[in-house]
Amino acid sequence: MKMISKFNVLFAVCMMSSMFALEDPTNVCATGSELEDTYGVLQAAVTTTWEDSNPAEGCGDGEVEDCDGSGECWPASWIGDNYPDCNDQQYGADLTCYDCDGGDCPATDPGCDGTDGGGTTGGATTGGATTGGGTTTGGTTGGSDPVCDDCVNDFTAYGSECCDSAWIDFGINCAALEANYSWDCTGCNCPGDVVGADNDQYVPGLLAVTDELPNKLLLLDNYVDVRTLDQQDEIPQDRSILGVLTYSCVACLDQDGDGTLDDWTYTWEASTSLGETGFSVYGFEYGTSVDVTVSLVSNISGDTSQTVGPVTAIAGDADSQDCFGGCSTAGTGDVNLDGSTNVLDIVAIVNVILGTSELDDCGLETADLNGDGAANVLDIVSIVNLILGGRVVDATSVELNKDSNSLTMKSNGYVGGIQMTLSHGSGFVLDITDDAMVADYLTTGNTTTLVIVKPESNELFTANSDFVIKDMIVANSQGAMNVAYAPQSISLDRAYPNPFNPSTTINMNLHQDGFVSVKIYNLMGQEIATLSEGNMIANTYSLTWDAKDVPTGVYMVRAESAGHVETQKLMLLK
Repeated sequence: MKMISKFNVLFAVCMMSSMFALEDPTNVCATGSELEDTYGVLQAAVTTTWEDSNPAEGCGDGEVEDCDGSGECWPASWIGDNYPDCNDQQYGADLTCYDCDGGDCPATDPGCDGTDGGGTTGGATTGGATTGGGTTTGGTTGGSDPVCDDCVNDFTAYGSECCDSAWIDFGINCAALEANYSWDCTGCNCPGDVVGADNDQYVPGLLAVTDELPNKLLLLDNYVDVRTLDQQDEIPQDRSILGVLTYSCVACLDQDGDGTLDDWTYTWEASTSLGETGFSVYGFEYGTSVDVTVSLVSNISGDTSQTVGPVTAIAGDADSQDCFGGCSTAGTGDVNLDGSTNVLDIVAIVNVILGTSELDDCGLETADLNGDGAANVLDIVSIVNLILGGRVVDATSVELNKDSNSLTMKSNGYVGGIQMTLSHGSGFVLDITDDAMVADYLTTGNTTTLVIVKPESNELFTANSDFVIKDMIVANSQGAMNVAYAPQSISLDRAYPNPFNPSTTINMNLHQDGFVSVKIYNLMGQEIATLSEGNMIANTYSLTWDAKDVPTGVYMVRAESAGHVETQKLMLLK
């Protein structure tokens, strides 16, 4: 890890000397993801996105500016290197304004003026090898790759140093190189030509970042340039302002093959343009917690920004997202991060309301469309508005009616959503309407939470026993509404057990705050016991009468509140 240490020291010196001359990256987010490798196997990944508000500084020594006007910088050596950097930007660059990419692009290319010689001397790139273009003779002794020591010809200019290294780099054997790309593999060992040969070092379409990392820790090739990256290189620096990303995790990777998971960290420099689509690293164990920090550095002036983060994501978990300096999806409603806001996000928010799933801070910001600091039915209504395009006639009045154990609604227009919390006794069962966009509930103990989205029927639900509405939100497309609701003030569930000895329990449902009196009387009207008396808030209460000192007989429980009286017969058998 000496290379990392040197980089960190240099980076620290640059930071102190520049006093953070660059603006910090914003909306830095780490998100768990999965990436399918070319063998069709899903790998646990962490993707980092960020935004850079710093203007491009122009290109440094040995660089040229992209012809598309984006301000991106590319190595000047790419001009005339037999790789066509044409108007279609096959390799990410358009260098046609430099003599038609030094003749690598045809004169008919839209980026050329039609007067240059044009034509590609090396042909198209396929699988990393380049057709035609001839060879450089004289052997490769003294070259950088020892596998090429026996090869006579050097093809470094065409993507790999020799035929044997092309087998390692790209999985193309000597026979294919000579037949399809006009390479001369004289002197090479050509291990790929052996019958049954299998290149276990080559992963098609993927490149290892460094040989210091485990073989499986790789970068997607659409984030790197295959022409310049080999197993020793950093990410190509194609802009004057670069993103500096440090990934780290604790006890997460077996780096030395001893079967023990080691702490791991690594730093890359990457084009800030990658921040828009995401810089991904995969190969972690599923469930690994990965920290990421991001800063910016100029490869011209050496100026830097402050380091932002760490942000943390769980590798392989698409629901895991952590953002710093802003949440990139805040207020969008795209809770499941699939790029669109629809009924799937409504269901996700319903699950959060019911408590069957949780969101991290960024997820909650994403769900909070109306900015009130909570994820609730008001945000769901906002998503419904997006789906419907706002073409509704809103209700201006809503009345809820409780008839026995059923609840119905009467409105004079559109109601987008209803959210309620009910209290009740044990054994509570709810039959909720299915005439709605989404309708669901969850009962935990003596509390039920329900959500009904865009109800199409007046009948909301029916229960098997009495209940109290502790709180509710009823909303049209504009937001929460005032609701008319006047249930009976008090009710009693059936006592259990009954007959009983020596005690029984009665659930009392108080629908409105107020003074409550619950007493036991014998058949002669004499008061025997007081179960409750005083001011109480609307809720469901469980009251127990212990009659161990009372003789066998029939008794009456009498509950009174706000002028309403409920009675029930009790039988004590000893």
